[in-house]
Amino acid sequence: MKFEFAGTTCYYKEIGSGKPLLLVHGWGGSSQSLLSLAKRLKDSYKVYMLDLPGFGKSEAPKSAWGVDEYSAFVSEFLEQVIKTPVIYFGHSFGGGIGVYLAANLPSMFDRLILCGAAIIRNPTEARASKIIKKVIPFYSSFKKYFRPARKLYYKIFYPRSDLLKNEHLEGSFRKIINQDLSSYLPKITTPTLILWGSEDSYTPVKQSHIIHEAMSGSKLEILTGASHSLPLEQSEWVYKNLVDFIDRK
Repeated sequence: MKFEFAGTTCYYKEIGSGKPLLLVHGWGGSSQSLLSLAKRLKDSYKVYMLDLPGFGKSEAPKSAWGVDEYSAFVSEFLEQVIKTPVIYFGHSFGGGIGVYLAANLPSMFDRLILCGAAIIRNPTEARASKIIKKVIPFYSSFKKYFRPARKLYYKIFYPRSDLLKNEHLEGSFRKIINQDLSSYLPKITTPTLILWGSEDSYTPVKQSHIIHEAMSGSKLEILTGASHSLPLEQSEWVYKNLVDFIDRK
């Protein structure tokens, strides 16, 4: 199904019936990433799966988007398509969007589930980039020559970096990693479940404890040995914890 936002054609799927439940994938993923989880949920919920702009079948944004713009996209989808408070599941970057929206538009949410959520950002890389631009003369004129070297640097030292997954969205990626969302956590009143893998190398498990402590009344579940791909590789565990949390009075 199609959804238009800011001149961009986006796609989504819906399966099942019951309470509305929205699955939002992480950076580099798509609606397909969470299909295994969606299939487990469809007998009890009406499951919506988005392809965020620039991913899956959806068109890329016409300019660099940050968390604000991606959140505005999801907000518009909630208002135009779902039209009722939703159970929101966000993996990685999708979790960051969920935190931003739950803090600013709480009436849209019935429950919030954060899975390996990318909320706490390290500004070290951003500071280094600013220093390089100041130190190297005529950076703007010569930056095209640094691009191949930068790609090689990332491939050697950060082979799993999200920057390499979707190079056409580099501008958006750089805006997103510069925005720490920690300050929104104490503002959230929506009942929240936090799911994490103990061996997550993208969003280290220590971040789950920071998030849990900042969100009064939240519930934290950690799966030993699981990676950042928790909802893809351990969808049964995620499903059971999600359903138990939703059904809890």
